[in-house]
Amino acid sequence: MLVLNFISVFFPLSPSLFSLFKSVVYKNCPTHHQKGPFPSLFFLYKILASISFYINAPFIGHISPISTFFACIYVELSLVHHLLNITRKGRIYYWNIFGLSLCSVCQDNIGHRLLQKHGWKLGQGLGKSLQGRTDPIPIVVKYDVMGMGRMEMELDYAEDATERRRVLEVEKEDTEELRQKYKDYVDKEKAIAKALEDLRANFYCELCDKQYQKHQEFDNHINSYDHAHKQRLKDLKQREFARNVSSRSRKDEKKQEKALRRLHELAEQRKQAECVYVVVGAPRTLGHSEEETGGVFLCPWKAEGGQCISLPFDLYDETRSIGTQTFQTFKAGQGLGASVVSWRDSIVACAPWQHWNVLDRNEEEAQKTPVGGCFVAQLQNGDRTEYSPCRDNKMSQFYERNHFRDDRRYCEAGFSSVVTQAGELVLGAPGGYYFVGLLARAPIADIISSYRPSTLLWHVPTQFTYDQSHLQYYDGYRGYSVAVGNFDGNPNTTEYVFGAPTWSWTLGAVEILDSYHQMLHRLHGEQMASYFGHSVAVTDVNGDGRHDLLVGAPLYMESRADRKLAEVGRVYLFLQTRGARMLGAPNLLLTGTQLYGRFGSAIAPLGDLNRDGYNDVAVAAPCGGPNGQGQVLVYLGQSEGLNPSPSQVLDSPFPTGSGFGFSLRGATDIDDNGYPDLLVGAYGASKVVVYRAQPVVMVTVQLMVQDSLNPAVKTCVLSQTKTPVSCFNIQMCVGATGHNIPEKLHLNAELQLDRQKPRQGRRVLLLDSQQAGTILNLDLRGRHNPNCSTATAFLRDEADFRDKLSPIVLSFSVSLPPEKDGGAPALVLHGNTHVQEQGFERLICNQKKENETKVVLCELGNPMKSNAQIEVMMWVSVEKLEEAGEQVSFLLQIRSKNSQNPNSEMVELDVPVRAVAHVELRGNSFPASLVVAAEEGNGQNSSDSWGPKVEHTYELHNNGPGAVSGLRLNLYLPSQSQPSDLLYILDIHPQGGLQCASQPSPNPLQLEWRLPTPSPSPAHHKRDRRQAVLPEEKQPSRLQDPILVSCDSAPCTVVQCELQEMARGQRVMVTVLALLSRSILQERPLDQFVLQSHAWFNVSSFPYSVPALSLPSGEALVQTQLLRVSEEREIPMWWVLVGVLGGLLLLTFLILAMWKVGFFKRNRPPLEEDDEEE
Repeated sequence: MLVLNFISVFFPLSPSLFSLFKSVVYKNCPTHHQKGPFPSLFFLYKILASISFYINAPFIGHISPISTFFACIYVELSLVHHLLNITRKGRIYYWNIFGLSLCSVCQDNIGHRLLQKHGWKLGQGLGKSLQGRTDPIPIVVKYDVMGMGRMEMELDYAEDATERRRVLEVEKEDTEELRQKYKDYVDKEKAIAKALEDLRANFYCELCDKQYQKHQEFDNHINSYDHAHKQRLKDLKQREFARNVSSRSRKDEKKQEKALRRLHELAEQRKQAECVYVVVGAPRTLGHSEEETGGVFLCPWKAEGGQCISLPFDLYDETRSIGTQTFQTFKAGQGLGASVVSWRDSIVACAPWQHWNVLDRNEEEAQKTPVGGCFVAQLQNGDRTEYSPCRDNKMSQFYERNHFRDDRRYCEAGFSSVVTQAGELVLGAPGGYYFVGLLARAPIADIISSYRPSTLLWHVPTQFTYDQSHLQYYDGYRGYSVAVGNFDGNPNTTEYVFGAPTWSWTLGAVEILDSYHQMLHRLHGEQMASYFGHSVAVTDVNGDGRHDLLVGAPLYMESRADRKLAEVGRVYLFLQTRGARMLGAPNLLLTGTQLYGRFGSAIAPLGDLNRDGYNDVAVAAPCGGPNGQGQVLVYLGQSEGLNPSPSQVLDSPFPTGSGFGFSLRGATDIDDNGYPDLLVGAYGASKVVVYRAQPVVMVTVQLMVQDSLNPAVKTCVLSQTKTPVSCFNIQMCVGATGHNIPEKLHLNAELQLDRQKPRQGRRVLLLDSQQAGTILNLDLRGRHNPNCSTATAFLRDEADFRDKLSPIVLSFSVSLPPEKDGGAPALVLHGNTHVQEQGFERLICNQKKENETKVVLCELGNPMKSNAQIEVMMWVSVEKLEEAGEQVSFLLQIRSKNSQNPNSEMVELDVPVRAVAHVELRGNSFPASLVVAAEEGNGQNSSDSWGPKVEHTYELHNNGPGAVSGLRLNLYLPSQSQPSDLLYILDIHPQGGLQCASQPSPNPLQLEWRLPTPSPSPAHHKRDRRQAVLPEEKQPSRLQDPILVSCDSAPCTVVQCELQEMARGQRVMVTVLALLSRSILQERPLDQFVLQSHAWFNVSSFPYSVPALSLPSGEALVQTQLLRVSEEREIPMWWVLVGVLGGLLLLTFLILAMWKVGFFKRNRPPLEEDDEEE
């Protein structure tokens, strides 16, 4: 390996010829692992190779084979020689032939200067023992070519760090005592070196950058004119800088003081009137110099309205010099107001794109990077505080030396924020640790008390999450969204939830950490690039006292029936169950319905809107709704989680592009009516919409009629005809209850008689109006005691109707009147009031409680005739049916007022409870059919041995109503990916949480996937005009009937997939990608095939304590037709020439024949001259 050094010493070649020699050697050399001649011939080969190369090198276009041969031999000999010599010394080094390209560093290089500055001399060995290299070489710099942050750089560093030398034999023989002695010796040496360094630091002048060895020399320098002159110059610069800072425009200071006084007055008014304010962040607000610095507005909520005011913050760039360093902040484009939170009288507004830089007198800097920061405004005293946890005074060289560990220069702190109930500020910084992401936590009280306005860098007790070195975390954006809750079962602790939407190569994840930043749960996304974790929310939706988690994935794409992916967005609900340590599969999936609607971009807990004991949730789709104007959907909580159907849909009142729903905030009562309200931000329209929840009225309705009616007894008379009729009284009572409902309540009521009959055929009518119904206006006053009214109805003459057997149904409905202004209420809650229908004659049912047991009493007749049979039908609703057991029991008993045998025996009616779910398996082939030419020839000589691509997709859909556990899906594919198989399996791609394994493994040959997709059907095969079928004598024989290729007739690949739990409405999918073997098709040109795969699934159990009615199972087949057509080739050129010549010859003969018969000779009319001659 020293041949190149030899040539460079004895023969001064130019660099171009030197590189040419290396390329020729490596290109034309035989393998270097073979053994060369004995070392005694080493010098002879060296001289021959050098002379040969020197003779032929000037001829760049021609390199002699002799020189190449000798150079190659010498490279082999040198490599073997050095390996033998090094092995004898007990050390082994790994040589690389391409290391020959490293050359010495020029003496004017900065590395030479730095080494000489530290005492190194030219020709001296490097290292502590001075036994190292005598000439430094440049390091190989790795550049990041993927644009993915520091991923490639970290990989290269990790690869270098894993290269370790072998343990020496001497080290293996060391005892533990000897190792300890060595360690003590090294520690002693380090301690001595540290003491010397500290001693020398006392004689170092930082201002002049000079080191002295003696105390007298140092004192002489301090008292010298040179030092004093530099000290005066430094003081002048600092005073000049302070003068420039203090010379800020007096007008701006007065404006800021005026805003502070106004804010203080507003705080005093708020303290007196206890007014509610809405804090709005505006990140694109123009500041001074017409730059987008951002802003925060405080909007008072008053009945008479009010004007929003801008909170004053310091929006100017700042510069401070501390010692030898200069700190700079840049607030242009900082995005102040990107996230805002409040706690008591403090408002926290964050600017995640605020930049920071540190300059050193050695012309070093930390680089201008977006560390981010937050401003804290106290409304009571008007004080302002800044908080930027990622600021530091370290230079960029420091991070390079540490391989960018703990690099917080790109934090973007405040991208997301939340405040705990204890007043701890939690900031998400997705750019921290070089875009791994982090969380920063600090109490607001500590932030205020630690603030030092005289400097730009001060200490605030802050807790950071740890830097993760795993590849899955690179560019994961941890902290993109944050929330807090309780997930460890201890109500006295707080856990931190944050989203990482690009974790694990854009798969996305949500992690839950405890107060020590130890991971409790990690939830993975189900689809790449769906941005799982873009938004997170914590609330109790099922009323069990435990916090539940909602996660948004606004870019989720749903596979539809036409095999096209639609970007609709999805929200995942994870319920925290009793006794479970881990959050399992999502209990509910809410999927958007509108294409590109970004459903799930924002999620906000609303509190209990309808006061039913369950918290409700709002989900935003800022690009959904009519014409993409934006939409917010409200979902009500229930015992099972959330109602999958939205109770209300709020459409944007602004035009398209407003981003209505980009931000949401709920669970706060701003109008003091006892119901939480909702704030919706529309950044594109620069508006915030306030939706106020209206009180919920619970109405109790009683409809009472007499228990018997005798048509023969006619006690009433019609006023018009004076006809006696049989009549009865109807008593209607309406009562209203609710929280904070108005003292005076207006209700609309409607009474309908015999409503199941047509209006002209009704058998009972009202006595006063002789109509089948009436509308009543009810006014409830005071404590809303029941308002009762009575109406009289009569039975029409039996001759007027025929139906005398079916029951007469009475209905009474109550509703709220519409608002007078015609506008829709802020939050409309739709509810259905079910009134018990008393349709059977002489049958009245009432419900009451006896010993904490619900009892339904129905009167069957008074008196009840003998041998009478009455059928009673009741609709019963059972809550928490999954915990009811195997059956629900009802006890039935007949009671009477007879003195003898008044009560019958108790009859127990058992209604079985079973779990059921309908799981559907569907398969599809893409394309459904293939068209392949019937080629002949040897397939082994073909350069392209693999044909078009085929996809078989199987999809499982749980249609409910229950979830299933232990799902198993098996696929059988007619191939084992061998060269003799017609089908070669490339890859198996599961989706939706399926875990699949195949036997054998797919793609054993490691083929590339990017192949052209074939035509989907034979109709796409078009015939060009210049194509023709082969001549009859060369056409193949007739094509054969299709041959079925399945696991029954070919080797089989078995794919086994499992899913732990599948929720209602969930879909999972597995796609098999395969290639056709072109060689097999060429060997059998007349055969047509039908490729068939088979799949079946079964479910082992249900996640309920009740038994299953039946365990779902099923199977599906997918077929792909492979059709063959005769090969079409272009018409030979000589055919075209013969045809053209023949056509021309035929045209010539036709012209001659026409000329022969005189076709071209015309008879012209005679002229006057010809007549005169005659």
